[in-house]
Amino acid sequence: MLAHLRKLIRGESALWPLVKQVSLRGAYPCLEGGLELIDLPGLNDPNEARVEVTREYLRTSPFVWVVFSMIRSMTQDIQEILCKEKLLRQLIFSGTYSALSLVGTRADDIDNDAAEQLGLADDCTKRELIGAYREQAINEARKQLEEMVVDLSTEDEKGETLDRMVATARKVRVHATSAKAYMKLEGIGRLLTDFGVEKPAETGIPAIHDHLTEIARGAGAS
Repeated sequence: MLAHLRKLIRGESALWPLVKQVSLRGAYPCLEGGLELIDLPGLNDPNEARVEVTREYLRTSPFVWVVFSMIRSMTQDIQEILCKEKLLRQLIFSGTYSALSLVGTRADDIDNDAAEQLGLADDCTKRELIGAYREQAINEARKQLEEMVVDLSTEDEKGETLDRMVATARKVRVHATSAKAYMKLEGIGRLLTDFGVEKPAETGIPAIHDHLTEIARGAGAS
């Protein structure tokens, strides 16, 4: 079934244009109260119909999580989504910072060559590398977000108003995750790589679950 679904959602089947969405349901504790996660196709999709679906959800969803690969940090594409679609002004400038979250992925995709750049010794462990990499990604994402807030502000918003908006941006939740390391620790799939991570919390995934649970309990079934 999984192989069949892959063809439909990746455009490998002649029937893929007929698929509007693929829904997965289950008793997931972090999605209690009827919370739904919607994985959108993005705004650079060659299919304009899919792009419009994304825009509609961005206009109407009460929470928006922007996911980016830590290898490239928050790319220009993501910054344009936040700015051109007026997401940043809508979610940050209005004071509803909790509606926006940033999620960096692939924290495990790093090797010892990056140790010096991260301020670590050459003989550091993979665990230390991933930990430092996650911390750097979070700090960099926050810095980029603050810079975007400053760039979007008008002349009338300088001074105390801008300071308040930057302070609001600093409250945005930023996650840096290693899904593969988490799956390895939890015995999900057949991953053979040892990522050197000893506790699930060090992968950032439990923090995602906690955040979703917090939203579900706060927002309720609505």
